[in-house]
Amino acid sequence: MNQNGEIFQLRKQVTQQENQIKQFQNEIEKTKQGCEIDQVENKKLYEMTQINLKLSQVIDEKEQKIHLLKHDLEVSQIKVDEIEKVNNNLLNKLNERYQIFQSQSEQFSKSLISSETLFSQNVENDYYQQQLQILQNKYDDILKENQILLNNSSQIEEYKNKVALLSLEVSRYHNLQKGSPSQNFIQSPRVENQVMINKISLNQEKESRIKTEHVFDNNYKDSDFYCLLVLLFAEIESLRTKLDEKKIEDRSQVQQIIEFYRPKAQ
Repeated sequence: MNQNGEIFQLRKQVTQQENQIKQFQNEIEKTKQGCEIDQVENKKLYEMTQINLKLSQVIDEKEQKIHLLKHDLEVSQIKVDEIEKVNNNLLNKLNERYQIFQSQSEQFSKSLISSETLFSQNVENDYYQQQLQILQNKYDDILKENQILLNNSSQIEEYKNKVALLSLEVSRYHNLQKGSPSQNFIQSPRVENQVMINKISLNQEKESRIKTEHVFDNNYKDSDFYCLLVLLFAEIESLRTKLDEKKIEDRSQVQQIIEFYRPKAQ
């Protein structure tokens, strides 16, 4: 009986120890789960921090662009104000000259003057009329220049883009010339058509060159851009024709175009 009681007590102790072990295991599992939750939260916090940094960078870039645009707008507004100021000054001078001329004309019509006085008065009126005409011509020239600048601003950008594209094509054909030539460029009817077009435009340029040179500003002449474009295109055609030794006539025509336009582009 005593042995059975001891065995029962031992089993009871073993059961209690097993329960304690299970409790420890549960606590360990809870601790692991808590660590995993903390890791997930830390990862989310890190991702949110990175997103906030990226958003801050984007916001800073946008603010810088806004500041640059504001600066450009202020510069443009200053230029517009200066142009308006110049135009207003010209208009005021024209009005003053016109009023002086009108008052002198009225005095002349109301008064009886001698022939000598009449002669001197006519000379003075002619002088004021000439000055008025000079100011009017200057004002018209300023308006024309402003209009030309506005009209050519978009054309200048377009010509620059075309020049860049043609420069890339020149580089491309230089590279092609180093490698094996392509048959698509050797026998292309578009080359012959373009050479003929360039020959026609050469004659047209001779006729219209004198008419167009005095219109545009020296820094932004349409003729200069046109000559540069034709020169680049002619060099491209020259590279193409060099790929085919049989096209001697085409090469000579292209060389004539290059020799004609090269001094103009410079």
